[in-house]
Amino acid sequence: MRAAGDAVLPRQVLGEEDVADWVYEGLVRCGGVRCPGRGGPDERADVSLAMEDAVIEGYAWAALRGSSGAAREGLVGDGILVREGAEFAFAHDVHQDYAIAVRLGMSDAPNVASVAVPRRLLRGFRLWGQMLLARTARRTPVRIPAAWQEITSRAHGVAGGGDVRWADVPFEALFELGESQAVLAALAAQLLDGGGVDLVAAASRRLSDADVAVPVLDFLLAQADALAPRAADAALVCTATRLLTLGERLPRELVARVPRAVAC
Repeated sequence: MRAAGDAVLPRQVLGEEDVADWVYEGLVRCGGVRCPGRGGPDERADVSLAMEDAVIEGYAWAALRGSSGAAREGLVGDGILVREGAEFAFAHDVHQDYAIAVRLGMSDAPNVASVAVPRRLLRGFRLWGQMLLARTARRTPVRIPAAWQEITSRAHGVAGGGDVRWADVPFEALFELGESQAVLAALAAQLLDGGGVDLVAAASRRLSDADVAVPVLDFLLAQADALAPRAADAALVCTATRLLTLGERLPRELVARVPRAVAC
């Protein structure tokens, strides 16, 4: 990914939520400084906001009338947008996802449930959830359950009780956090409500690589006695599957917990 001006990656990048935040602050807003010929931070943010709203409304391309010409061309030059004729679009799906994540975190964020085709916003929604959980964990950990409630209620509003993919998104945001252990612990009561059935089902479907899987499996095995019987069975199947595929990448401490979980 190209860097604009003097923007540099932060020293500690824990997860994609940190990258999305840096892209907005470091690239879109040009590090908070006016870049000659490329527009000021607020002008560039306004252009990005207009493009984000167009995407949410269902348009891949937009004329962005009334916005700063220098800011538009600056974002094109920095690889955030592309221009074709009189219209603009995000240069890459990743840029679009990061921008949607930022937009959904604003106080006047649009209602995703009212969007005609919300599925195309799914990854941006997941990243917004990651950003909200990570920011809350850093600033006000006591509010992690409230942040989780906001994410789940908005996702369920889209799912309408029947779309499993959207129902999984809050869990996916939790799993994909750069540092999920503390957030998992803070949400134990919510995640284990109803015997942890929803958590285990989502883990079975959405856990990906070792970095993502290990803290979740660790949590499930540590909480084995709080799981409903069918959730415990599914958790063991999930763990056994990962033991086979992850092999030596699983910490010995985690592997050692499996017999205890089976005994429960």
